[in-house]
Amino acid sequence: MSDNLDRALAEARAATEVTHNHPIALKAVDTYAKALWAAIHGDGHEAVCYIMEASGTSVHGVEKAHEHYPPRIRADETLEDVLSCLKNSDSFESLMRECLFHGGDTDTICAVAGLLGEAL
Repeated sequence: MSDNLDRALAEARAATEVTHNHPIALKAVDTYAKALWAAIHGDGHEAVCYIMEASGTSVHGVEKAHEHYPPRIRADETLEDVLSCLKNSDSFESLMRECLFHGGDTDTICAVAGLLGEAL
């Protein structure tokens, strides 16, 4: 674990660049690293959601995901799915249920959301 946010961001980018070296993925990992850092360091649910929304991550209802919905494979889309599930949860367990009910790439959504949920 990094000792400061700047180092955490640098390490997250370095790890991401190996397989996802694209501006969209790098912006998403910056957002995710900031949100995870905040959660680990005691910021609450609302603060973590605010960090993600302030970076441009949007929220959608699960109903949208259940409509005819094209596959969502970009990192920024995964963060939108995670944020949408996070906003509708109040515990780790309810977050995982939201992620599974959301559908789509549930293993990725659960993995990304799970770190945040556990830290919160």
